[in-house]
Amino acid sequence: MITFEKNSTILFLGDGITEQGMYISYFEAYITEHFPNMGLKIVNCGKSSETASGLSEPDHPRPRPCIHERLDEVLEISNPDITFICYGMNDGIYYPFLEDHFEAYKQGMIKLINKVKSIGSKIVLITPPPFDKITTQIRNNNLLQLGCENIVT
Repeated sequence: MITFEKNSTILFLGDGITEQGMYISYFEAYITEHFPNMGLKIVNCGKSSETASGLSEPDHPRPRPCIHERLDEVLEISNPDITFICYGMNDGIYYPFLEDHFEAYKQGMIKLINKVKSIGSKIVLITPPPFDKITTQIRNNNLLQLGCENIVT
């Protein structure tokens, strides 16, 4: 069980889902409402398109960034007491399941966990949302041209 100490720094690492910040905003709102005097510092270091595996699609506009390229600097600057980690959505690189991709993801996560633990930070692993192949196919089939481009959720 993770407990929050007063004035703790909470770091969020992940891909674009984390960078977008919605779930972090919910977390922060809950903490602010229920524990207003905790003085928690919340740091969002999500990065769009990032992986833990270091994999990238051959046709991706540029190689996907990998957390291991910036991890030391992020940990040094933020010095987190607790680190939330959410990777996996981009690590399959939108291919059907491949054992070597999964192995790269596992090894990348193990390396990430070990590095975060080595600085004394507690860790909370977050499972990314499931990949919705059907909705993705619909979006790629011009859903936005059907008058949905102005909908904000």
